[in-house]
Amino acid sequence: MEDPESERRGPLGPRDRREGEAMSLDEAGRQLEAAIHDARVAFDCIELDDLERAHTNAITARAAVDAAEYAIRVETERRAGEQEEAGGSGSAPESSGPGGSSEELPG
Repeated sequence: MEDPESERRGPLGPRDRREGEAMSLDEAGRQLEAAIHDARVAFDCIELDDLERAHTNAITARAAVDAAEYAIRVETERRAGEQEEAGGSGSAPESSGPGGSSEELPG
């Protein structure tokens, strides 16, 4: 019987996944570069007392940061999903902050 997971994954192999990962993180980097540029323009516009243009560039800087955050979050979730698949059901806790959980698994 064929593995139902293979149908969902399609023809993408490990190499293709790495390319998708790089594209997602590259996009995050581009968005952050755009945010830096727009923030600098907004700063300069404030110095020139062009508040309307400063406001517009501050908004576009925020939008670029939001887009970068989203790309990073998608990649983080994708990696977490891969770890769950690889580790099975007995993997690490889903959300552990600083200090984490010190519970031992029975075994």
